[in-house]
Amino acid sequence: MKVQIISPSKCIEPNLIDDAKKFLESKEMEVVVSNFAKNSDNYFSGTFEQRKNDFQEAIDSDADVIWTSRGGYGLIQYIDQLNFDSFQSSPKLLVGFSDVTVAHLRLNQLGFKSIHGTVPLNFKNVTAESLQSIFNVFNGKGNTYIINPSEYNILGRTEAEVIGGNLAIIYSMLGTSYLPDFKSKLLFIEDIGEALYAIDRMMNALRLNGVLDQISGLIVGGFTSVGDSIPKYGECLEEIISKYLKHREIPVCFNFPAGHQEDNRAIVLGANAEFVVKENEVVFKQI
Repeated sequence: MKVQIISPSKCIEPNLIDDAKKFLESKEMEVVVSNFAKNSDNYFSGTFEQRKNDFQEAIDSDADVIWTSRGGYGLIQYIDQLNFDSFQSSPKLLVGFSDVTVAHLRLNQLGFKSIHGTVPLNFKNVTAESLQSIFNVFNGKGNTYIINPSEYNILGRTEAEVIGGNLAIIYSMLGTSYLPDFKSKLLFIEDIGEALYAIDRMMNALRLNGVLDQISGLIVGGFTSVGDSIPKYGECLEEIISKYLKHREIPVCFNFPAGHQEDNRAIVLGANAEFVVKENEVVFKQI
C-alpha cells in the first residue's frame, strides 16, 4: 500500500512527519512525502499555490492513501480549485480530520468515501485503537464501537451513510456549492475550543438550513476545551445539542470516541453504518 503525506493547511514540525513516515514504513507501507509537507510559510505549510499543487499532485498520483499531516486552517481557500476526476479511475482514501472536513464534505458530494481519523501530528499521543481502526479500514475489516450511554442520548436505530466531521467547518460551508446532501444521512460532529454560545449558533444554522430535519441520526464526538461565557450560558453542551433533535425522534448519542482527543477512532465517511442507541449502550458498526 502506498501512502502520500500532505500538509494542506497549517504547518507542522518536520520531525513529526519523519516519525510518521518511519512508523508507517514499519507497517510495510510505501510512504511518499509531498514537496511542501514539511515546509512553512508563516501560519501555513506553504504558499497558496504550493499547498494546492501538493494536494492536486497527490490526487493524481498512484498512491492508495492521501494522509493529511494535520488540520488547522487553509483547505477552504482552494477546495474549489481541486479536481478529483482521477479518483474515478484511481480511487484513493483521504485520511484526516478537523480542517480536512472541507475535503471530506467535497468527496462525499462527489460520491467518494474518506476516513475521518487521526493524523501524524497526533500519532504519538493517540490510543493504539485509534491507529488500528484506520489500518482495519485499509485491510477491508469493519470497525464496531460499543459506547457507554449518556443520559442525554435519544434512543433509536438507523442504518445510513455517514457524513460530517468538524462542526465549525460544516458551519463554514453552509450556503456554498460544496456542501453535500444531508437527506437521510447519519451526521457526525465534533469540535474543539468553541464557546457554548458559539455551538448553539452553529446548531441553529444547521436548523435554519434544514440539515437537522433531513438527517436520520446524530453522532456527537469529542467536544474538547469548550468554554463558557460571563454570565454563564445556562445550558451544557448536551442540552444545547439535544434540544434541536428531540422533535425528530431519531437516534442521538454523545461521547463518541472521535475528535480532538486521544481516543480518535476511524469513521468511514460516505459508507453506511448501523447505529443503535439503547438505554445501556450505543453500537456503531461499519462493515
